[in-house]
Amino acid sequence: MAIKKGLSILLSTLLVTGSLAARTCQQTPHQVTSLPFWDKSVPFPCQYAGTFPVAATADQHHLFYWLFKNVTLPDTTPVVLWMNGGPGSTSMFGLFLENGPLRVLQTGDDDYNVDLKPRSSWADVSDIIFLDQPAGVGFSYFDKQPCQLLECGAIEVVQLLTQIIGMYPEYKGRQLIISGESYAGKYVPHIAKKCQEEAAKNPDFFKLTSIILGDPLVNPIPQRLNRYKLAQGLGIIDKRHLNVISTLNRRCLEVASVNWLDGNDECSETIDYAIDVSGDTFSYDVSIFDPDWDATMHEDDVKHYITKSSKKGELYDAIHVSGSTKNPIFNWSSRPVADAYTPEEMSDWSLWYDLVAQPRNVSILIYAGEYDMLDGPLTHDPWIRLLKSVQSDNGALFDQPRKIFFVQNPVTQQYEVGGYYRSDESIKFTFFTVPKSGHFVPINEALSSMTFLNDLATQGKLVCHKPNAQDCDTGPIMCGFMDSCSGSGSCNFATGKCVCTDPEKYGPDCSESWIQLPLNTTYSLQGIAWLQFYYEPKQPNTNFEFVLSATNPMDIYINPGSKVETHEFNNTLEIKKQTRFVLRSTSLPGLTSFTASVRVNGANFYTNLYLPSKVLVNFKESLPSEITE
Repeated sequence: MAIKKGLSILLSTLLVTGSLAARTCQQTPHQVTSLPFWDKSVPFPCQYAGTFPVAATADQHHLFYWLFKNVTLPDTTPVVLWMNGGPGSTSMFGLFLENGPLRVLQTGDDDYNVDLKPRSSWADVSDIIFLDQPAGVGFSYFDKQPCQLLECGAIEVVQLLTQIIGMYPEYKGRQLIISGESYAGKYVPHIAKKCQEEAAKNPDFFKLTSIILGDPLVNPIPQRLNRYKLAQGLGIIDKRHLNVISTLNRRCLEVASVNWLDGNDECSETIDYAIDVSGDTFSYDVSIFDPDWDATMHEDDVKHYITKSSKKGELYDAIHVSGSTKNPIFNWSSRPVADAYTPEEMSDWSLWYDLVAQPRNVSILIYAGEYDMLDGPLTHDPWIRLLKSVQSDNGALFDQPRKIFFVQNPVTQQYEVGGYYRSDESIKFTFFTVPKSGHFVPINEALSSMTFLNDLATQGKLVCHKPNAQDCDTGPIMCGFMDSCSGSGSCNFATGKCVCTDPEKYGPDCSESWIQLPLNTTYSLQGIAWLQFYYEPKQPNTNFEFVLSATNPMDIYINPGSKVETHEFNNTLEIKKQTRFVLRSTSLPGLTSFTASVRVNGANFYTNLYLPSKVLVNFKESLPSEITE
């Protein structure tokens, strides 16, 4: 489906007045027919809003939703459910500031302009529901107390969706995409699993096809331990700060090991430190500072429109929340909900992604803005690698080159880079890095986010949008830089890797030679040089002693196993700036075979001198009874 900027939602407004014949904007008790301060020159979109009673506990809860129906789309188009995170943050943030179709600009003390966003919104390619949950968030409310666990909240969302189907029968059996960001990294997979269970019992219920998570919090401890990496990479902190970072990360692990709840605050210290020493960098987008966000995003305009406008009563009537028992009726974030969910905040929720993935019929897309210091791309690798679903395919997700995701600018018609991704189609899992964006990707890269949503809705996966699909592949580019595998192999364009046909050659370009141990010799080298050793014992229980001596400092990198790709980016043990190195099997009894990559640093860059080096290699083997220390 061709995507044109702002087109679909505007067409849907024409259908409200009967100008075109397609799906209709039917009347229901929750239909929204006007909004205060609406720009009369802009057609009014088809929308519905209100609350439904839900109850996973003895207390009465009410969840608020705001639905935008795009009547230009086929009645088979998946419905998108969106929720913001927190825990306790309203999805009105998403509706008015991120991927929703509405915009609010404050033009005076008590004057506003409310209209459609001039840029793309997710409502252009789907019907979309913005949900305030758990009860107590935004316009949602509870009588006495909120849900105390994510399980409770997930059950109540399923109850709400069941009632939405009752009010809008056209959604019976409709495909559903559940999406959200930040703490929704816990909400969404839990809710998704409950939806799968409900659909198995109720054929009229939504059929889950995809979940989409933006900059999600999933496994808090490893994610928080890796937050400093972006700050270091961008120069926000430097090497001098790493001693402090190491101490803060150690405290995080120690405190969380003793008191799980206290670990939440302790593990946030790293990000607080980076913000403070940088002069108030905006942690959600480190390409800007806090005042930059406040000056450009109009967040206060939306807050004032909802809570301070002289016509807020008209707004509450229009979206059918006037009967709420909550005072005030709306909150931007809910402290009671945040407090109630605190016991689970530090828990790892990645199990729920595996549970959702088990049937192999649900696409999972994780996207992250490259400038997000909280939950950006560098924080996700650890927990994704541990997913059982990812491991079940032998890590194929990471054993492939990323693809470039191009989007077509609707104004210039030129193709622009919208992101980088890798997918494992056998497990339907995709990780997507979004350039020029922070935590709130739909704000920074609206077209990119709308395009990947449309891909999942229509194709079930991401596709190349350029006329030549090979333009999106980076495998051929990687092969092009590998010098035809140095004549010792062939390059696979699908993987971007050389397959070395010479058994004694290895490395990304098949240019490096293996040196088999045992060996006793001396190498004469010049400047910066590498030596690659491997050892595989001829019989079990063999002990060894591996000694290196050099006239210039060496950096040594070790991996278990013979002929394993080993270098500064891939190793389990590294020792740097040594002129003598000894490795004994008696010191590391589990290391029966190994690969050692040795860099000899025979250069003085300050004086532009490349120096000769001699490296003495001595290797001894013996049975356990023969070796002595």
